[in-house]
Amino acid sequence: MDEMSRAAEHDEHIDRLIDEMQRDEAAKMRDSIVEGRLSAFFVRDADLKVWLKAPTDVRARRIANREHISYEEALSAMKRRERSEVERYKKYYGINPNDLLRPRYRFLKIHSRRDCFHNHSRLSTAAATST
Repeated sequence: MDEMSRAAEHDEHIDRLIDEMQRDEAAKMRDSIVEGRLSAFFVRDADLKVWLKAPTDVRARRIANREHISYEEALSAMKRRERSEVERYKKYYGINPNDLLRPRYRFLKIHSRRDCFHNHSRLSTAAATST
C-alpha cells in the first residue's frame, strides 16, 4: 500500500483513474456497495453512506496483522499514506478526505474499535432498508 501511495505521488493519473472507475461503476450499478475514502465525494446520490471509524492504534494494529509487519512500521506507513492522500486530494479535487465526515454527506458513522463486523453489517443493512 505504501508503494502505491508513493507511485501516486508522482503520477496523478493513478488516483484519477481509480476515482473515475469507481464513479463510473457506481453510476452503472444499482444496489451496489462502493468502498473508499472518497466514495462520498464521487457517489453523491447513494442511498446510504457508512463511515467505519476506528482509533489510530486499532487501524495500525489491523494493518500490521494484515501486512505481517510491526505495529510501529504499520503506524508510520499509515500516517505517511494519510498525509500523502490529503495533499493529493486537495491538489486534484480541492477536498480534504477528513472533511467528508461533515453533516452534508449524511453518513451513518460506526465506531469500530473491536472486530465485530457482523454487527456493523446488520446495522448498515437495517439503516439501508429504512431509507
